[in-house]
Order: sequence, then structure tokens, then C-alpha cells
Amino acid sequence: MKPTPFSPEGYAAWHEAVVAADRPVVERLTALRERMMVDSRPDLEILSRLLTYMFTYTRREYNLARGQEATYHTPLLEALRTGPSGVPSPGYLDLFKPVRSIVEKMWRKAEAEPTVTLSNIQHSITDLIRTDVRTETLDGARFLADRMNHLPGLLYEEELKARYEERVESVSFEPEMKMASGYFAYHGLVRFRSGYIAEVQIYSTLMSEWRKLSHQLYERVRLQPVAKHEFASPEARLISLGHSLHLAECEIMRLRQEMEKS
Repeated sequence: MKPTPFSPEGYAAWHEAVVAADRPVVERLTALRERMMVDSRPDLEILSRLLTYMFTYTRREYNLARGQEATYHTPLLEALRTGPSGVPSPGYLDLFKPVRSIVEKMWRKAEAEPTVTLSNIQHSITDLIRTDVRTETLDGARFLADRMNHLPGLLYEEELKARYEERVESVSFEPEMKMASGYFAYHGLVRFRSGYIAEVQIYSTLMSEWRKLSHQLYERVRLQPVAKHEFASPEARLISLGHSLHLAECEIMRLRQEMEKS
């Protein structure tokens, strides 16, 4: 069985004992991450262009449908900028899952033997490359996710459409509801013909604030789950807050629709 509790060294030793072909696993994961930073850049550049195009398209449609403005922001645009020396920005490095986090996820997915190996890692862990999009409301997030699912049909720039068909295999978004933690957003996977996959999370401003609060708790609890939550504990309040924010956003959408009809 996998070593418990988690430690990077303990898991690496166990993994290598079971999957000899992956030795030395940490060094090879480091090399994989560094290679991805170079090889996936053309894919990320087309993703950046797609998001920029879809932000403009969706803003226009959202205004027509809702009579309100919607704005979309992603760190990907800034992350792809480099300095005069060509050194990647810190934001670019953040697009790639750190090696320790990869090892943690391999540990969490493992059972009697490793489930994730170097031979299947790019299909088993789909957030090795990840970015996000923030907008004002959950309704705005849903609107963008729906439009992303209609690609490439909404691409009316011929050059961009040709680039899409050259590099992108599929785009798929769906609601992401983590009932146990209180996280609600839209989760997308952009699969490239190169074999790389980029995860894109679309969430509201309210959920963005919740994510900041929950990050430290998530890092701790996923390695040592809390067996019993106490009333009024930070964990219980944070989970309740996530559900309360989701309820508030749903009520905003529902009230808006009812008021438009009346």
C-alpha cells in the first residue's frame, strides 16, 4: 500500500520500488515539466488568442442578452509576455503544476499500486498546465463556458480558425460542483494535437475571493483529511460560505430573470 501520511520522499521511494521504469521519478518529472514549458508554448499562444477572441464575442452577446456588461480576465495573457532577455515571466512558470504538487496528486490517486505513471501522466493528470478566467458573476461564467463549447463554429476570423484546426483537438467545458468543499465554477479542458492538455477554470468574483481563503485550508486538508469537523470551525464556516455564495449567485440570476419577464 502507498505510504501514509504523505511525504514526497516516501512516495517517490515507494513509486520507484513498484514502477522501476520511472526511476528516478522526481528527476524525470522535473525534466518533463521543463520540457512542457518549452514545447507547449505554441499551444498556449493559440489558447491566449482564442480566449481574447471569445471574451470580445461573449461580452457582445452577454450585453444583448442581459443588457449588462460582462468582463473577463485571465492571467494567461500576462504570463505569455517575456522580458527583453526572453526569460519567462513568473506568471508563465505558474501555468505549470509544480513537481511537488504533481507528486502529491500521484499519491492521492494511488491505491495498492501507483495509478499514475510517467507513461500515462499527461492523460491521468489533466491540470499539468492550467490557467483561469475570472468574471463578475456565475451567470457570466456560464455564458462564456457555453460559448467555448461551440468552438470552432464561432470563429469568424479565417486565420484564427485555421490555427485552431491546426493545433486544437477539442474544447470541452462543464459545471464543476465540489459539494464537499463548497466550490462552484466551470471547468474546461483544451486538448491540443500535440498531446498536451490545458485546464481552464472560469469562476466569479465572489468565488475568486473564496478561493483565496480556501487555498491554505485545501493544502492542509487534502493531505491529512479532517475526520470530524467541529461547529464554527474555520473548515465548517468556509464550506458553508462556499454554499452561501453559490446560493446568492443563483438567486441573483433567478431574480434577474423574473424581473426581466415582469
